[in-house]
Amino acid sequence: MAVVLTVAVTSCSPRATPPGPDSPQTAQPGPIDVTNKHPCDLLSAPTLRTLELRDPRKNDVVIRGTRAPSCGYFGTGTPRIDINLQFLPLAATDLRSTDSSSGQTRGYDVIENDRSTSRLAVCEAVADTDDSTSVRAQASVPTDELREAGSPVRAPCERANEVLDEALAVLAPH
Repeated sequence: MAVVLTVAVTSCSPRATPPGPDSPQTAQPGPIDVTNKHPCDLLSAPTLRTLELRDPRKNDVVIRGTRAPSCGYFGTGTPRIDINLQFLPLAATDLRSTDSSSGQTRGYDVIENDRSTSRLAVCEAVADTDDSTSVRAQASVPTDELREAGSPVRAPCERANEVLDEALAVLAPH
């Protein structure tokens, strides 16, 4: 059985500007209203197959007294990278740490945090949807499974960014 944790991290997807000090600063796209949306409704069946995910499960939580819609997805690839996709009642900058990286996807600033331990590789990509709400894609995989699959250490970060990119594509289509 897969375990989906709630942690903060972000990374690079094919459409994202790589994190770093030279990332161009551009105007953010408009705010996204996620009031009547749920993360489990964002990724289509074909998208889930492409991202090697299955079985979306609502696992809403409460953060700072506010409901935070959350959806857990089980990984199907090798390694099996699980995803937790959430709407958080806080700004992405509240999740920034001294080790955070920055980048962009679909015009939105992204904060990436690697919260890996010796047993679990965890990475999260977070982007603001408005001044007080953000969308977070958090990827996790046991480090032994990551190593046995011969996958790069950044694989969870790459998957988190891919999922965030797909979520933003649905939330704010251009």
